[in-house]
Amino acid sequence: DSFCGDKAFSEIEVAQVAKFIMDRQDTIVHYINFHAFSQLWMSAWGKFQRRPADKAVWQPPTVLT
Repeated sequence: DSFCGDKAFSEIEVAQVAKFIMDRQDTIVHYINFHAFSQLWMSAWGKFQRRPADKAVWQPPTVLT
């Protein structure tokens, strides 16, 4: 299940991140937000169901316990 909020920036976490970035928009060159549940690496949903060509790069060599 996914909840996208009632409107853009309606959720406090997203609103705070947006404010942080907007307050520093003249100095931030690049921003990545790692946000995951559990100990899983989750990539954003995409338009296509096919796996990326570099899938092996994203697969961990071992499972963390």
